[in-house]
Amino acid sequence: MHGMIGCFCVFVVVLCVDVLTKAWAARFLPLAGETAPSFFSLSLHHNYGLSFSLFSDHPTIALLISAAAFCCLAAACAKLRLHRRAPYTCALLCAGAIGNLLDRVFRGYVVDWIYFVKYINIADISLCLGCLLAFKSYYHHTTGRR
Repeated sequence: MHGMIGCFCVFVVVLCVDVLTKAWAARFLPLAGETAPSFFSLSLHHNYGLSFSLFSDHPTIALLISAAAFCCLAAACAKLRLHRRAPYTCALLCAGAIGNLLDRVFRGYVVDWIYFVKYINIADISLCLGCLLAFKSYYHHTTGRR
């Protein structure tokens, strides 16, 4: 039970930090293009597409794909019992997916505001961390290593 409370807390904290930082960025950061990005910088970027700007000309399709991906992710997480960290992995993945999905629903685009080679946000970082944990758990499960 304590593990589930911890996972719920991870989910809520990541989602809240993502929503709050996007609101901050939308209000205070200059639009991308107004400043030349360096290796790492903070500026506002409206992402109408999916990863790597896929479907950026079709935001409705991007929204539908995002919603379907979240539904599949939630269903997989409900059945996942491979590793003791699996619930935390799902919390990170779901928080990231919902954070970006909320943007697509309410703004029509995702607010990216951290420039680090590409424009990203806290939800993207959460998704990447969740994927890394998922691959690590899968590797340990299939190889028997801890």
